[in-house]
Order: sequence, then structure tokens, then C-alpha cells
Amino acid sequence: MAKGKAKKRTSFRYELQLNSAHGGGGGGGGSSFEPSSQPAAADSPLALELCALAPAVPRERVAELAAVHGDDMDTLVSRLLELSASLGAEGTQPSGSSEEEGDDTSFALLPSELLGPLLASLPLQALGSLALACKSTRVLVAQHLSSLRELRHERELKGWSNRRVLSLLRAASGLHSLSLDAAGDVGASLLSQALSQPAARRLASLRISGAGAPRSGCDVPLVDAVQEVLFDLPAELAQLSSLALNSCPALNDALAERLGSLPRLTSLSLAENPQLSQEIARAARAFPAHLRRLHYPPTSPQVTSLLQRLPPLVQLSLRGWSRLGVLQVSCASLARLNVSQCTVLSLLVVRAPLLSSLNASGCRTLGEVFLGRCAVLRSLNLAQCKALHAMRAPAAARLDTLNLFGCRVLPPESLTPLLHTSGAALRQLNMNGCVGTIDLSEATVRQLCPHLVQLDCQGRKAKY
Repeated sequence: MAKGKAKKRTSFRYELQLNSAHGGGGGGGGSSFEPSSQPAAADSPLALELCALAPAVPRERVAELAAVHGDDMDTLVSRLLELSASLGAEGTQPSGSSEEEGDDTSFALLPSELLGPLLASLPLQALGSLALACKSTRVLVAQHLSSLRELRHERELKGWSNRRVLSLLRAASGLHSLSLDAAGDVGASLLSQALSQPAARRLASLRISGAGAPRSGCDVPLVDAVQEVLFDLPAELAQLSSLALNSCPALNDALAERLGSLPRLTSLSLAENPQLSQEIARAARAFPAHLRRLHYPPTSPQVTSLLQRLPPLVQLSLRGWSRLGVLQVSCASLARLNVSQCTVLSLLVVRAPLLSSLNASGCRTLGEVFLGRCAVLRSLNLAQCKALHAMRAPAAARLDTLNLFGCRVLPPESLTPLLHTSGAALRQLNMNGCVGTIDLSEATVRQLCPHLVQLDCQGRKAKY
């Protein structure tokens, strides 16, 4: 079948190319051809035309056939087509090129300014297929993988076998950030093997989720195996600056304290680990002095004493603390604070001169907020704080974004002073659902905040 297709495809091409190459067919008629009395060299015009006719036949073999059958062109062409069909089925390298030239593709000729973004836009599965195209694309993909900076197992490698993931890690020699889904016995095995790869020694950021979580039921040996891997982390990956262990049943208080002692750690997340007890606060004593970002699990309500013993933080997340009733924060270096979804929080007091962002959305029992000395505050999110009735931020003159969506009982007496303070800087204001501020007209708001770009005053009329 391949032979017949090759004949059909090249019959007209043979006549046209050979006649035009050797001056046959004067005036465009006929297909006369005068064979050369000399054997065709591998780089002669005749050999090159024959190579184009049968690209699956090596150039040297074409020259040999031309030397043997040069006087009988019909026999030569038939022999070439037969050989081309047989070699093409075996995947032999095409003729007309050397071993190095045979793998070249036009894809490799693209400038690096286009090639880099093009490869970066392809999913990893497509990169694997591209690497199989030819030698040059294989080299290009290998170079791209060696420069890969971030890898997220739960998104980009979902469904991949451990063998394929480990092969990718070996190729990604420049990896900077790695995220692994270590749930189940397969995930635990992957975690152990992945962290033993040379690329892991150069990681700056590591995120592990589900470590020790069985796919179904309880698996004590699995938890023990994962705990052993986590215990060795400070010794094996001492260079880590960011570590996140989220939803890891294998994590306990002792391991959390040990992991917090990584010498270069600046960011630590222990979120979604309800198994950790109040004793986790003791881990603060072992944390490095340069720790700047901390995301604690929703466990201990002893927040004030905990914050007093922590190093000077830049970012603190207490999101989802279900037993946090009162929070008072006084931190000279704190820039970002997240206390969203703290469902029993009723009082929030923050004194942080460098605070730029505060998120307390979803705290449905939060009634009072006091922000003292927050002179550089730019973003304040109090959405869905349905019990909020008192709010003070006397120094927030640089406030750019204020979200009060769903603050139903907030009176205008609490909002107006803040608008007077930050009105000149305010660009975005959401008052949707602030039923208590119905007496504060939109015209008054725009007068107090003349530079508003986005204002939502809808939904301020009580429906019942």
C-alpha cells in the first residue's frame, strides 16, 4: 500500500524534476531524459533530485543505485521507489541529509523570543509529545524543562504516574518551587522519592498537601512513613525559605516545631490541620528570627500570647479560626493580616504602623473593629461582617479600597468619620447591602470621596 501511494505521489514529480534539472522537454513537451555517462556522485544534481524523489533512501544508497542503473532510468526509479517503501516502513532516516541534519525541523529555527513563550504556553503533556517529534525538538524541550521554575503536581501533573513525575523532576534541574499531592500510599511513595531527587536540593519553596491522608480508611503504616519523611526535611532541605503543609494528617505538634526550625525559613503555612493542639504555640520559640509569613491552623484561641512570642512578622494568616473570639495584634513589622472566616470573632484591635492590607471578610459575629496607628493601610475588607456596628481607623488616610458588602447594621455614624479621613485617597467603595447607611446618600459619599472610580451603593433598602 505504501509502495502504491509513493508511486502515485511521485510519478509526475519525477518527470518534472528530472526534466527541468537536465534541460529535457524543450518547449514544455515530452519527457526526454539523457542519462549521464558518468556515475552519479552523492552530491551531484542527479543524486539530489533522486533523493528528493525517494526521501526515505539514504543518500549513499541513492548514489549506488544511480551508478548501477544510470543507463536505465525506468529501472532506477522503480528500484528507488521499492527501496523507499521498504525503508519508510522501518523508520529509516530520510535521504538528503546527514544524521545531524535529518532531525532538523522548522520549529527549531524559530527565534528564542518566540520559542520561549511558545514552549511555556504548552501543557506538560504536549511538551512530551513535542519531544518525540525529532532530535532538535527533543533538545529544545529538554532545555525548556531545565529552566522550569515552578511545578504544581495537583494541577499540571494530575493523573500522572510516579515514574513520569520523577522523570520530569530529573529533567527540571532549575526548579525553584514544587507543589506535591501526597495523599494515599502512592502519594507517600512519590513524596519520599521526589524529595530525594537532586532538584529538591535546590528548592526554595515546597508545598505538600494530604501527606498521610489515606485514600480510604485509616492506614497507620502510611502515617508513620510520611512522618519519617517530614522528620528528615530540616536536614535534607535546609535551604527552604517557604514551606506549606496543608491538610496533612501525618503532621503533629512535634513535627511542626521541628519544621519551624528551618534556618532560612521566611514563610510557613500549617493551615487546615485541625489535629494540631494548643501546644503548637510552643513552636514559636524555635522559629528563626527572620520568619516573616505565618499561616497557623485553626486551633488555639490563645492568640495574644502567641503573637507576643513570635518573631517580627510581615504576613500573618489566622483564616478560619473557629474558636477565635477576641484578637488584639500589636506588631511593628506586620504588613498583611488575614482573619477571614473567623466565625466567632467579635472584637478586632490592630496596632500596626506598617499594615497595608487587612482581610476580615466572613466574620459574621464581628461587631467592633479598631485600627490604631495604621497610617499606610491601603485595603480593608469587611465584607459579610453582618454584626459590625462600630468601626474606627483614625489614621487610615491612604485607604484605597474599602469593602463593606453585607454589613447590614453598620450605622452612618461609624462610616462617615472614616470617609472624612480617607476620602481623598479612596478609589473603590462597596456599600452594597449596608442597610444601616441608607441615610447616607450617594451624593454625600461622592462629595466626601471625590476620586472614586468604583462605587456600589445598591441594595441598601431593607426588603423586610
